[in-house]
Amino acid sequence: MAEACVAKQELLEQEREATEQAGSTTKNMAGAQTKIFSQLCEDLHPLAAQWRTLGTQLNISAAEQNAIEGEKNRCQNCLEKVLQEWLTESEGPHTKALLVEVLKKKALGQTRLAGEISRNKDIPDDFDTNKEESLKVLSDKLSKIAHKYSPLGIQLLDDPDIISQIESRVIDVESYLTQILKKWRNNQDGDLPLSELLEAVRSKTINNQKLARELEDKWTQKGFLVAPLEAAADGPDGMDIN
Repeated sequence: MAEACVAKQELLEQEREATEQAGSTTKNMAGAQTKIFSQLCEDLHPLAAQWRTLGTQLNISAAEQNAIEGEKNRCQNCLEKVLQEWLTESEGPHTKALLVEVLKKKALGQTRLAGEISRNKDIPDDFDTNKEESLKVLSDKLSKIAHKYSPLGIQLLDDPDIISQIESRVIDVESYLTQILKKWRNNQDGDLPLSELLEAVRSKTINNQKLARELEDKWTQKGFLVAPLEAAADGPDGMDIN
């Protein structure tokens, strides 16, 4: 009887040790995943201003992107900054005709809105006559396409860098990038398909070949483009992921 109790106690002890070891392994693997994800966010910092484009490439829906962006006021603020930059800093012309032409372009495709503005007698033909009033009127009339402030600004200002500067002043694009990457990570069943991420960075809409090469070199050296991320807590063959 005593021997049976001892044997049972030993079995329970073995099960406890096995459970603790499994839990420790799972915790280490989760920690490795967290470190890898943090490093990816840092590596993709150059794409912060293109967070929406990257999200689209990673199959994050427009609805999810809008949820990430949150307050609609941010888009409206960006729109107002774009219009202000155009009216006060660019050489122009600052005319209704030019704005209507831009709205009809393929990048925006706002033919109906262009027609409404063209026919609106309250909108002057030349915005330079009263820039402050023109800014108020245009911000109101274009509010329905506030989410398109970026392509609108590129067409009006012909300088994508200015859009990035406006965004950096108005919204925290880096936090949006992190949220996009979290969505992408959470959509995976297990391993992070880094080859999918490289394909997105190389796509025509992002086309950052230099960054793609840097990512590929770095993560291939770590073994994560050819081996599952969950193969070991410290990376393949005990390789440190830092």
